[in-house]
Amino acid sequence: MVNIYLVRHGEAEHSWADSTDSELSAHGHQQSQAVIRRFKDQGSLKIYSSPLLRARETAAPLAKELGASVFIDERFKEIPTEVEQKDRRKWLQGIASLRWTEVSPKLRDWRANSWDALATISHDTVIFTHFMVINSLIGQLQNDDRLVLFQPDNVSITHLLIDEKGGVHLKSLGRFIRKICVILRSCSLSLPSGRPPLLCKGLWLPSRPTAGHLGFLLGKQNKFLREQRLKNLNLMS
Repeated sequence: MVNIYLVRHGEAEHSWADSTDSELSAHGHQQSQAVIRRFKDQGSLKIYSSPLLRARETAAPLAKELGASVFIDERFKEIPTEVEQKDRRKWLQGIASLRWTEVSPKLRDWRANSWDALATISHDTVIFTHFMVINSLIGQLQNDDRLVLFQPDNVSITHLLIDEKGGVHLKSLGRFIRKICVILRSCSLSLPSGRPPLLCKGLWLPSRPTAGHLGFLLGKQNKFLREQRLKNLNLMS
């Protein structure tokens, strides 16, 4: 099995809606150091990154620690926007509830390219990438046509496996954005009998739900978000 770790970049200094290529914030740089602890004893790893600065800055400390090169791949870049900078937030809000069959060919091609990039990987690899890239890949893996399935937090790690026949499997989802987890608590999320609770060190943070209860959790989360009509999509910073 080949391990692929999808790491969302650290906290950016400026939001996605306000900057086309923000650097990391001071906290984001601290988060990037935390990634080292997760992978320093992992053995031989290749490192890929989106070309965007926030992803490259998140990748840099781990690459330095391992003495590894960072391979830049455009296919792991964040979703391309189709509007001017000042309209990005409204545009994202408009497409977030859509399905891939409802968006432009340009966006569908971007999605296909990110998936095709996985096929080139034959070695344990850490990929530093973005909110929508991770959602796109998990959606294709789960045959789910929604643009947004879950809210991966900064430097969260989603773990995929590629088997000997090239099949891609979900090992675990990365940590969810804390704000969303608090919302999940407020809608009295309860898991079916036999499923583990999602409490993590006293915080209402999902602790890497496995593929076995992914569909249930995502369904609950997205149903609640739709019902509440949450518009705060300033999550792609």
